[in-house]
Amino acid sequence: MVYITHEMSPFSDAEVIVFSNCDSVRLSMYDGTKSWIKPVVHAPEHMPNAPVVFENVWDFWEARDYSYFQKNWEKVNLVAEGIINGEVVCTHRKMPSRRSTRLQLSIDHQGQALIADGSDFFGSSG
Repeated sequence: MVYITHEMSPFSDAEVIVFSNCDSVRLSMYDGTKSWIKPVVHAPEHMPNAPVVFENVWDFWEARDYSYFQKNWEKVNLVAEGIINGEVVCTHRKMPSRRSTRLQLSIDHQGQALIADGSDFFGSSG
């Protein structure tokens, strides 16, 4: 198992934390342009493993250069690979959220028709 706990936002820390139960974790950024490998510190007995901390990885302004100026938003990603005995056994990919261009709402009425007697309502403000 490998899991990246970073939101890749302008407010995110420079360090990226990854949880894993593998032997080591490879963290790649910008489609492999940058990468780091760190071991997973296994706790004794049945305690959870220590998180793997990659320092000084995330830089919002560097990522912004790819997405806004180079128009290459797909390249802005983090990929964590869990490694056991030298082989990649699992991956987790993370991308920042994109700017919303619209908001679409729908009603989930679970197959029940709305009744126009005041007992059911759908409201909208704005």
